[in-house]
Amino acid sequence: IKLFKGSFSRNVEIQSDSAKKLNIFLAPAFGLFSFLTMSFGTVIKSCLGEEGKAFEILSEFGKAAQHFIYFFRMVIPEFNQVKRIAENIKNEEKRNDTSNNLEEIKEFYKEKQNFLFVSGVYAATSLLLPFVKLLNLENETLKKLKGLFEEISGDLVSKFFSHRRYLLGKQFEVENPEFY
Repeated sequence: IKLFKGSFSRNVEIQSDSAKKLNIFLAPAFGLFSFLTMSFGTVIKSCLGEEGKAFEILSEFGKAAQHFIYFFRMVIPEFNQVKRIAENIKNEEKRNDTSNNLEEIKEFYKEKQNFLFVSGVYAATSLLLPFVKLLNLENETLKKLKGLFEEISGDLVSKFFSHRRYLLGKQFEVENPEFY
């Protein structure tokens, strides 16, 4: 409980340390759970067809468990990095540093802030998806909204990992201007 609480601390160092320890502690158990539920759930659902709805949900809970691990492994560190970049920008502005690199850092900071929003939405939709799939809706409008939510959730996973790789490259470029 202390590690969960620390993961949402205002202190960046405590938050980083807690998220790292939680990731190390939870990853093996959630990884195994995810592997087992996705393996058996997918196979049994394929064999049973439409009657295997419960196993499809089981498989979705496995995916959600994997994304829960990513929250501590990737989303919280991204949040902390945005905080650190903001502090660095403030410090550079106080010193009246007018280097060209400061403008690039500010631009990178804005991109990271936007990515942080995508990260939060990705984490929320990934964790809510199994519960949304549990809904058995009769209303056509609600069925379409459910389908839209499922599609957006899948698209956000791709967007999250793709944009994260792009920003890692951009970060290297900003931190090492001598190579460019």
